[in-house]
Amino acid sequence: MVHLRLLLLSTLLLPAVLTYSQSSVWSNPGLQIGAGHFNFYGGYTNDSYLYVKDTILCSTPLLMFESPAGNPVYLRLEAGKVYLRTPYSLCSDWDLLYDFDLVVGQAISAGAGPMLQVVETGQITLLNGESRRWIRLKEPFNGYFVEWVEGIGDVDRGLIPQWGDFEGYNYFVCARDASGDLWNAPSSDASLCDSVLCPLPKPAFSVASADGLTVELLNQSRNADTWVWDFGDGTVSTDWNPQHTYATPGCYNICLRVRSSCLVQEREICHAVPADEERRWKNLPFPAADQGAPLAVSFPHPDTGWVLQSRHIWKTTDGGLNWTEQSYPANPPGVTRTLLNIRMTNTQLGVVTAGNYVSGPGTSPLESSLMVTTDGGATWQDRNQGDHVFIYDAVLRTDGRGYATRAYEGILKTEDYGQTWTPLATPSFLSVYNFLYWQDETVIGNGHRGLGPNFTSSIARSYNGGNDWEYTLNPALPVANRRSTFFSATTGWLPGPTGSLLYTEDAGLSWTSYDYQEDRRIVSMEFADPSNGWAVGEQGLILHTTDGGQNWVRENCGYEANLLDVSAPAPDAAYAVSSAGEVLKYCTGSCMTVIKTRHQAPVAGSLNPFPNPATHLVTLALPDAGRLVWINPLGQVVREQRVEAGECSFLIDALPPGFWRLRLISGEGAVWEGKLVVTH
Repeated sequence: MVHLRLLLLSTLLLPAVLTYSQSSVWSNPGLQIGAGHFNFYGGYTNDSYLYVKDTILCSTPLLMFESPAGNPVYLRLEAGKVYLRTPYSLCSDWDLLYDFDLVVGQAISAGAGPMLQVVETGQITLLNGESRRWIRLKEPFNGYFVEWVEGIGDVDRGLIPQWGDFEGYNYFVCARDASGDLWNAPSSDASLCDSVLCPLPKPAFSVASADGLTVELLNQSRNADTWVWDFGDGTVSTDWNPQHTYATPGCYNICLRVRSSCLVQEREICHAVPADEERRWKNLPFPAADQGAPLAVSFPHPDTGWVLQSRHIWKTTDGGLNWTEQSYPANPPGVTRTLLNIRMTNTQLGVVTAGNYVSGPGTSPLESSLMVTTDGGATWQDRNQGDHVFIYDAVLRTDGRGYATRAYEGILKTEDYGQTWTPLATPSFLSVYNFLYWQDETVIGNGHRGLGPNFTSSIARSYNGGNDWEYTLNPALPVANRRSTFFSATTGWLPGPTGSLLYTEDAGLSWTSYDYQEDRRIVSMEFADPSNGWAVGEQGLILHTTDGGQNWVRENCGYEANLLDVSAPAPDAAYAVSSAGEVLKYCTGSCMTVIKTRHQAPVAGSLNPFPNPATHLVTLALPDAGRLVWINPLGQVVREQRVEAGECSFLIDALPPGFWRLRLISGEGAVWEGKLVVTH
């Protein structure tokens, strides 16, 4: 590479005061810094950035840059220093990315990267004739050089180098602004620069209104030159904001495909939209939505059930209207426990699995445990199981027998309601993730056999109470599922690869695939009886059968958070938990009325989100502590979190674009409301 110093003026000839400000060179209209990243395993990715605008977040003036895919980063300028922060930690400490006030001999730790020492400084002339400060640094241990240009960044690696990838490298391509080219890497050409700087089309839309069979759609796509709507009923449109009337009620998958003039690839986004269809799944008033996603749900009775988070156990006895947190044994000193799964046999007997991280001299680094209750969770007894990573799954029967699966290898058995557990002899490297059936002397589970990248999905079976095991390898089976159902020792269901469910009548020796024509995967299934079952999965997908799986109906239209687990205690009762920290209930009759009216208190005042419209981050001045509820254009609660009084900022990258209602409910029942327009 021809180093920039060949084009330098001597530092002795630098003017005392530069003719530009630090802010102006980083916020030039149309400023784009083209770069890429290569990983030997993942291939090439685009690491280019475009200056978008000046903004103020967390009371700090910032420059917002955006990748071609629309991902933002923020730069904070302070004298000659440039600080970096991503949206996920805007109000915390900032990483020092560049410092153009450094002199020869000084050192800097470049972001999260290496220590660099300044070996030369100067001023360069860009391709458009402008003069900029330049600095050359050396990494003292490996001896490589880094070169920076103010207003462009690292001209070897791009604006934001990925210092932590030791299996790849960054490469700078070019820099441009509205005046034209500023700098090109010696090996790049115009076509490569055009390619990396092409903004990716970003499809986005929301439902502006839904009235009976008619829906109005709001196109919020960016960088799109052409667009086509598919309404999911065989009709299409090229209108920017179309209105469409369906012939019959239903849940329709509306897709928007867009393309930009500088790329040949189309990009598509789809949302399930209800047309004159009532949503049967309702959000329960779960009090711990801000403490992490619920990992598992277990309802042995239509009104009595448990929800598990990684640090909390919650119980309800009234169908989810009220919840009580249950205590469990305190961790020993130096132990951090993570709860993983819960299986309640009935309203009194059940088991929770966990993994414990142990630190300190003389201790094993990893241990696992089981916690057993025989009194409905009033007490949980700790049953530590030694030096393996964690327990995947565990089940107990009313006769006292039960089974548990250890990480990577091994199955445990109890015959005294979980008081003691005995390891069983199993084939080498056979792991079971999930028990499918455990009646009489038969135990069936799914998992894998092997280690590392060479494992193969399998179904394991024992017909003599776990004393002997056989297994069937099947690479097409999913490796792990949260919950699945076998009706008998031979007949049952599993979630399959994306778009399919799997059914067997010979204990997993062979499988029949039922395709549901969706690009979303089912992750958990449970049947209340051989006829009535539920399957839940990615982006809110819920399938329901009332004829033993011969036909499956989509439900919960319009909900888009990932669903993690489902429990079906009766043919007309089911519960699910989501990655949004929510608990959902299948509701009919009075259940629907109760859930709908739980927040209908008089409005005490207004919430005024800023900025509004907002793209990535929104700030609220909250008058009181309580629960902040986010309601989408269809009137569905998609996020609920506990907040404190004062000014709070929230990431909204995961929210679909559209018109949102915000509702703050205090502990006293007072309600404040506001409106927010989300744009991406």
